[in-house]
Amino acid sequence: MRPAVIAVFCAGCSFHVSAAGPGDGTTDARRGDADPDARLVSCTDQTQNGDETDVDCGGSCAPCAVGKMCTAAGDCDASICDASTCRIAHHCRELHQALPALGDAAYAIDPDGTGAGTSFATYCDMTTDGGGWTLVGKVDGKQTMYTTWLVSAVNAAALLTPTITANGYACVDAVELAVNGSTEIRLSNSTSTNWAKWPLPAGRATSTWWRHSVGQSTINGATDDAVTVTTSSGATMGCFQNAYGILPFNMHGGSYPYAAKNTAGNVDLGDNCFAVGVQASGNADGFSQNGNGFDAPSDEATWPNPAYNISPHVAVWLR
Repeated sequence: MRPAVIAVFCAGCSFHVSAAGPGDGTTDARRGDADPDARLVSCTDQTQNGDETDVDCGGSCAPCAVGKMCTAAGDCDASICDASTCRIAHHCRELHQALPALGDAAYAIDPDGTGAGTSFATYCDMTTDGGGWTLVGKVDGKQTMYTTWLVSAVNAAALLTPTITANGYACVDAVELAVNGSTEIRLSNSTSTNWAKWPLPAGRATSTWWRHSVGQSTINGATDDAVTVTTSSGATMGCFQNAYGILPFNMHGGSYPYAAKNTAGNVDLGDNCFAVGVQASGNADGFSQNGNGFDAPSDEATWPNPAYNISPHVAVWLR
């Protein structure tokens, strides 16, 4: 007797069809068992079945949303499978390590891992210099921003793209990520074809990192450690930074992020020790501004900057 051929039609289903007749002992090759119910997996029936890890997701169905069950990284939609549940990644590096096929795009991240109210979406560079870079700020022009820059959210929706727009700045509160979730910082142009990176210093703390209000005298008294800046061209340069992440020289406005040419916090033109100015004029927290605290590239192409006291045009990334 010829075996019966079973045809099944189901929108949104993933299935294995056997040409075997009843009672011949053929198993489902995909699942490795003989359960007839396991031969049909519907991704739209509002029931967890087959190899789904949660209702209508995971396994051979589409990846699951945050909060759904999972068994492997691929079961989660641009998020992390942790303790059998999909959660938001702490940063782009974690997301890149778990799902290396993800491309450059905006993704949700949650630096402190506390969930609702603390997560945000930002652009992840998954290709440059090994990938896994989280965009935390970008600025164009001389801005007075020392009370908010990289320590609170300002125009954060603009970070869904790395393009640096004219005459303004955008940032998120990146302190937690810089202190507890990253080991490197990078400045770049919009396309990340020009960039400079350096390791973050030891001894940094969330209570004082990038806190201009700590004051110049305290910041100036901190130990300055040597750091090597590496650029997109492969060039390297020895610079200095402290555990506050703020340029200590009193006439440079407390610029940050920064890497200085010496322990006093001086800057120079044409080198790869950069400082992003945050105080356009006046006096604040013991700092004044003679203009030289603005020591960062001023356009997409001119890296490093051939002069200081110019308007910055940079994006800031952490990894």
